[in-house]
Amino acid sequence: MSARSIALFVLVACTLACSAEPSSPNDEALATTPHEATANPNPPSPSLPERWASIVAGRAIVVVAGTNNASDAEAAFREGVGESADRPLHHWQAVEAASAILDATKRKVDTIYAFGYGPAPQDTPYFYRLLDGRTVTLTFLGSAAVTPGRNPGPTSFGTEQAENDAKNLKAEITARLGDRKVLCVGHSWGGAVLDYGKLRGVLDVPAISIGAPVKLHSNPIQTTRLRPEGDHAAEGLYVARRPDDPVRDENAVAIALALARGQLVNHDYMLAWHGPTQRRGGVWGVSGEGMLCSAKHNGGCPLE
Repeated sequence: MSARSIALFVLVACTLACSAEPSSPNDEALATTPHEATANPNPPSPSLPERWASIVAGRAIVVVAGTNNASDAEAAFREGVGESADRPLHHWQAVEAASAILDATKRKVDTIYAFGYGPAPQDTPYFYRLLDGRTVTLTFLGSAAVTPGRNPGPTSFGTEQAENDAKNLKAEITARLGDRKVLCVGHSWGGAVLDYGKLRGVLDVPAISIGAPVKLHSNPIQTTRLRPEGDHAAEGLYVARRPDDPVRDENAVAIALALARGQLVNHDYMLAWHGPTQRRGGVWGVSGEGMLCSAKHNGGCPLE
C-alpha cells in the first residue's frame, strides 16, 4: 500500500476510532444528517450559489493541498515537473476546484497561489495543465507540506494539526499577499484545514471546502464535527461532499475496498465535462450537472 493510500485510510480510521465517544461542544451545532451512500456512480452535482460571484470578485485565489496531492507534489518537484509549459503539473483537485469556481463566477486571474504542497521554489511560477486543456501558473506560498503530507500517520489528522496548518496558511498569506483580499479553496484535508481554521477563528477569509472529512479527532475520546454540506453564509464558507464519498461517510469498509483496488475513485471530485454543452473539466459541487471522471473513466480523467 502506498504512502498516499495509507494517509487516506488513516484519515478515515482516526475519525472512526472516536465515533462512539463523547463529542466536542461544537458537535450539536454542526451535526450532519445521517444518510446512506448512493450507489449512483455519477450523483447529481450542485452548483456554486450565485452569491459567491460577488465574494470571489477581486480576490486572490489560494488553494490548500489535500494529503494525496501534497505527497504527489514532492516527487513532481524533484523531477522538475511544472517548470516548463510542455511538462506541466496536473490533476490537483484544489487547483481544478479553483478553476471551476473562477469559471462559475466568470472571473479570470493570471496566477493561482498554492499552499501546503511542499518544497517548491518560492516566487517561481509553475505551469499547471487544467483538465479543460488550459494552462495556468501557480505561485507557491511557503515551502512546507500540510501536516499529513509530511507525516501521514495516526497523529497527523487531528484538530491540532488542522489548526497548525491554518495558522501557517494565515502567516503565509499575510507575509506574501499583505492586504490583498483572498479566497481560499481546499480539497480533502485542505478543506478540513479551512473549515476548522474558520471554526477556531484562525482564518477570517471566505473559503470553499470540497471533499473534507465530516469530523476530526481532538483527543482519544473526543471529536469535533466540521460543517455539513451547503452554503454557510454567516461563516463565509461553502461545503461540498459527494454523497458516495467514503471519507464523507466515514465508511471504513468502503475505503478499505477502494484502497485494495488501488484507487479511491469516489473521493475524486473532478469532472470529465459539465453543463448542457458538455464543456470539458469542472468540479463536482461547483460546476453543476456533469460527468465525473470516476464515472466516465473509473479513475482520473486523461489530459488533452
